[in-house]
Amino acid sequence: MDHRVSEQAHFINKLGHKLLKYVEGKISLEMEIPKLLWLKQNLPGTWKRTELFFYLTDFLTWKATGCESRLSCSLVCKWNYRSGPNITNNWCFDYLEEIGLSDLATCYI
Repeated sequence: MDHRVSEQAHFINKLGHKLLKYVEGKISLEMEIPKLLWLKQNLPGTWKRTELFFYLTDFLTWKATGCESRLSCSLVCKWNYRSGPNITNNWCFDYLEEIGLSDLATCYI
């Protein structure tokens, strides 16, 4: 496991945002959000130049088909993306703002 994001995961968990209840109360090092926060903090030039972010299965689909669709399973389980019949905004904007990734809500993951 890549432990570069342990500081970011700890920071996010310490905030205790209500969204974390959907991931058993804490974010894992294996989830995408702490990885993206690490990228933004440590490689800001790369962060600014990147137009798309993918989970591995979605990346492979994109490479094979050119389709930018995402699996809702990986979005919900790995990206803290909300999904369901009563959800109108899939991104929890206050969560992203609190952790320093508010600009993620404006890009197509």
